[in-house]
Amino acid sequence: MPWRDGRHVECGLLCITNASACEPVADGDRRPGIRRMHQIASPLAPDQCTDRRHMYSPRQERTNWSICTLSREPGSTDSGQVRATRLGRWGHGCDRASGYRVHVRPVVIAQSTTIGGAEKYLTSLYSTLSATFGYEPRLVGHVPGWIDSGFPEDDIGLSPKWGRRTIVGGLTQLPHERDAVRRAISRRPIDYSHLQFKREQLGLTGPVSRYAPVVWTEHGVLPGAAAAFPLLRGYARAARRVGGIICVSELVAGSVRRVVGARTRVEVVENGVDTAKLRPATEAERRSARSELGLQRDAPVLLWVGRMAPSKRPQKALAIGRRFAGQTVLVGGGPMLDEVRSAAGPSVRAVGHVDDVSTYLRAASVLLFTSTGAGEGLPTVILEAAACGLPVIADESSGFGGLVESIGGASLSADVDAQHWASAALALVPQDGLTPGREWAVNHSLDRWAAQTDEVVRDLIHA
Repeated sequence: MPWRDGRHVECGLLCITNASACEPVADGDRRPGIRRMHQIASPLAPDQCTDRRHMYSPRQERTNWSICTLSREPGSTDSGQVRATRLGRWGHGCDRASGYRVHVRPVVIAQSTTIGGAEKYLTSLYSTLSATFGYEPRLVGHVPGWIDSGFPEDDIGLSPKWGRRTIVGGLTQLPHERDAVRRAISRRPIDYSHLQFKREQLGLTGPVSRYAPVVWTEHGVLPGAAAAFPLLRGYARAARRVGGIICVSELVAGSVRRVVGARTRVEVVENGVDTAKLRPATEAERRSARSELGLQRDAPVLLWVGRMAPSKRPQKALAIGRRFAGQTVLVGGGPMLDEVRSAAGPSVRAVGHVDDVSTYLRAASVLLFTSTGAGEGLPTVILEAAACGLPVIADESSGFGGLVESIGGASLSADVDAQHWASAALALVPQDGLTPGREWAVNHSLDRWAAQTDEVVRDLIHA
């Protein structure tokens, strides 16, 4: 039993069965929800709490009977008493001042078979939140890399992500999928649901919002074309049921606010990057990485990383690479991979999908970003390049021209010929060990990203 003297929690499950056992910590303490626990009536052993569905009914107010998981933070002392958060309707909370932390249990609802920026976002975010703030995430659906991160996954057979080719079939499957998701999320405690793909946002927000608050992440700028009106109308309607929307940039947030209005809370938390793993390479490390990849050790390397799809314009990257006075490597899978590979010349290599691009980043001299920027918020590859001190050359119409210029890169018009792009890229090759963009990337570290996300999420789900 994780109890001592009937009142002190060493660690484990804290069962609050009598709200009157809590009183304010001190006169004048205005922090909402903070109480000091003097006595806990009828504490339950952990084996009595294995099935807690009856305690998490969405139709009950859970202020008098709730269960939460607490853990002692490193460096905190045993005072004989414990401050506990008076748990509100959703049964979550935290009092860091006491040295105890309530573990947050999000359910991520997502289905994808590709490994893109949005998928990496989920695994990276929750790996950091779990390590830093004790989050205990669970996935309903399937995302590549999720299980490899050590988190549980309930693959309930959701249909593919909505797209031009899949949306009609997806709509016919939606009633069945709503029932399957309801069953999956009702099995265990849940503090909030996290949704980021359009099928989940538009089709599943309503059902899951009955169980816990819903938080969306928006990665890209919402379309403004008239043809997108039905999508945007459904988006605005579904957004009325969410606690808030986290956007990865101000540009994305502006497009979201135009659709949802002032009724829905919109917050900006820019993406993070692992600045401990990704750092500027020494000359010896750069040469070693090039040798490992079979590249010339002394010739500059132009690197392109992205999905081989029309919006990323890999064919433009291929044309620029052919004229670059050095070596060009194109990294990424997708429907255009075979086409690009067949057209690649002796100075250009298309290597397909790579799980970890860190070796390619160490080998590179400059990052080439040819994407149109359509639907993108803050590309992960730009963050990764900046963390490695690599300058970036981008299309000025992508929406990221100003950003890459501010961190030591350059932007050109898409109408400029490939030779001008190649010459401009060569001119960006760093000299004398300069690392443009590194300071900006450090301000987007994973720890800072997780802390900002944690603060926003807790605020949203307690609102």
